Amino acid sequence: MSSTFISNAFVSEALDCARRGNVDISALLQKAQIQSPSGGQISPEAFGRLWLGIAEAMNDEFFGNAARAMRPGSFTLMAHSVRSAPTVEIALRRALRFLKVALDEPYGTLSMSKGSAQITLHDSTSERSAFAYRTYWVILHGLTCWLADARIPLHSLSFTCAPPWHEKDYHQFFGAPVEFAAPMGALRFDARYLKRPVNRNEAALKRFLRAAPGSFLIGYKFDEGVVSMVMKVLKATELTDWPTLPELAKQLDMSAATLRRQLLQQGHSYRSLKADLKRERAQTLLRETHLPVSEISHRLGYAEPSAFFRAFRLWTNQTPEAWRKG
Repeated sequence: MSSTFISNAFVSEALDCARRGNVDISALLQKAQIQSPSGGQISPEAFGRLWLGIAEAMNDEFFGNAARAMRPGSFTLMAHSVRSAPTVEIALRRALRFLKVALDEPYGTLSMSKGSAQITLHDSTSERSAFAYRTYWVILHGLTCWLADARIPLHSLSFTCAPPWHEKDYHQFFGAPVEFAAPMGALRFDARYLKRPVNRNEAALKRFLRAAPGSFLIGYKFDEGVVSMVMKVLKATELTDWPTLPELAKQLDMSAATLRRQLLQQGHSYRSLKADLKRERAQTLLRETHLPVSEISHRLGYAEPSAFFRAFRLWTNQTPEAWRKG
């Protein structure tokens, strides 16, 4: 999930749910401090307030889009129940079971094949909207990214429902190819993230819950310890001037061995963090510019476009051109 702002289309979908629940829209927007629901974009923080307002007014954190209502407080309870899991895989399986109990349908199951993880959605009705499935993925992906302490790039998503009028917004929001009217609903990502340790204490959980859902509507932010320090340096530095690990360790007033060990304790390496940022920048350039792929490759510091192609395939299971076309 990569958008810095929330599109008006997403806001409209949420408000449609509130209208079906006979919620006073004017009072809802006023409470969320949103002046106009028509046109333009709103900040993730504002949409987060709207999200919580709808959940409170409808007494349902899933906005009436599941077989059963997800009562307010359910997401918090789910986060508490998975925080102590030793790995992301175990935590994710717990979260999927929790959501099945809370919602009945749709519910997801996790499988792995050839290095790819897939969450398959099961649903006995064909009448659910794209927004219903979008809400499910937002909740689950946001929590999983926080548990992994990483932005987990998605390979692709498929929806069994018909495409909404603003289907391109789905591609931009998730930062991955999205297929509609598919025979099976699913979300796919690199299975390596499942092996990451979960190192989240009670204080970190409280910070996460205070910022949710606005925080994971724009993609997970590294917010803990040495990872946050490293990302701050990398984001403030031109890619071609990124320091080596020993140089970065010196900047952070620690030895290279200490930096490497602390990153590993949080489930990262210096190489993986640099790759995450390169992927982000590559997708931004592909989505927001018309630059040739060869030029994007050069800007990202690759000596040859072929090296960029190989890296991009590892990130997304697609070529840069195919990803750009959505």
